Amino acid sequence: MQTMQGMKTTSWAKLIPLSDIPHESWPIPDDIYDKRCVPCNAGQSEKGRAAEGVVLDMLELMGRKPLEITDRDQQLSGIDIVVSDVSYQVKCDWNGGDKELGGTGNLYIELNECNPQGKH
Repeated sequence: MQTMQGMKTTSWAKLIPLSDIPHESWPIPDDIYDKRCVPCNAGQSEKGRAAEGVVLDMLELMGRKPLEITDRDQQLSGIDIVVSDVSYQVKCDWNGGDKELGGTGNLYIELNECNPQGKH
């Protein structure tokens, strides 16, 4: 799958059925959702910050000690959060997830991206 912005390709990704990904699901508590939720039409940066916030809050709720990466170069290289020497890149996929919870049943797994308008 190719994501376009105008005439420029901004990312390449695959839609992966959630059933093909070994996972556990945890409902996001209302207080975290209310604190972090942004509208679907929010800007990319705002959605990204909100998604990172949800992940940080959930990891802390599970007793983990996440480190939020704020260094611009590390963020641009795809590192948003580090937990126990494992780095994670966080994306906001509004439509992804379990069909029973209103999602598509897939996750949009980004393979690579570019940022032609320099929005960071």
